[in-house]
Amino acid sequence: MFTPDGSVVYHCFNCKYKASWAPGRKISLKFKKLLGWLGMNDANIKKLEFEAIKYLSMQSQRTVEKKEKIVFTEQPLPDGFINFEELSVLSELSVTDEKLGLYKEILDYASQRMINVPRYQSLLGASMSDGFKRRLIIQFKHEGKNVGYTARSINDSFPKYLSSHDANFVFNMNEQTIERKFVVACEGPIDAMSIGGIAFCGNEISDKKAELVNSLNRKVIVVPDNDKSGVELIKAAIKYGWNISEYLTKTEYKDLNTIVGQVGKIQVLTGILKHEITNELKIKLLLKKLLNKQQ
Repeated sequence: MFTPDGSVVYHCFNCKYKASWAPGRKISLKFKKLLGWLGMNDANIKKLEFEAIKYLSMQSQRTVEKKEKIVFTEQPLPDGFINFEELSVLSELSVTDEKLGLYKEILDYASQRMINVPRYQSLLGASMSDGFKRRLIIQFKHEGKNVGYTARSINDSFPKYLSSHDANFVFNMNEQTIERKFVVACEGPIDAMSIGGIAFCGNEISDKKAELVNSLNRKVIVVPDNDKSGVELIKAAIKYGWNISEYLTKTEYKDLNTIVGQVGKIQVLTGILKHEITNELKIKLLLKKLLNKQQ
């Protein structure tokens, strides 16, 4: 059988032998055997095999050329920004006691939120400028450049977050080193830092965000928050073929950071893997269950 896209499919209903070839694929051993049985000599089979490989190479090259490199525009940090590495030498600087006290509050808040401060200190900071006092500022970096930030209030004052960053940015990608077998994906940067995962910085997942995540070339386990916004992450997981962990939805906790603070990072990671769902139908059933729960 010949299909419109140029594919060839062979199926013998007597001996049940099957073989096929499609543009963009190498010629399989089964298909080469079929060609020989039909009378093609070895030289012509090798020529066809070479042409198939050449075509595959051309298609791959076109794919690389079409794929646009994702570029993030460099953005300034809030006025007076000082990161946690610089905070360690504040005692040697001429700063007021008021500033030292505020900086200490922010540092304590980061520790209370189970953030590995020594590991992430170059990304964490504070500012005494208007609107940013008593806020933990998390800077977003890509290829060594500052490409945005989010500033979280440490006393839940409104607005809880002040943010400026590209809509397609994914936080903490550089932490996903090659030896990791999977990546935990969640909504917020504080959750990501407490578990060592990545953050979508919101619950809306664009194709470019998905492209960045998939460039890691490993299993993605999405852990949605236990609220309405978590539903959107589940929809994204279905769309992009990622796995889901229903770990949070089986607890009374709202997000990963809160539960890490209660039971610890290792136990949370174990729970995420234990409650991983790989079947798309089961993920859709979970989505339906959560939607019904919220009605």
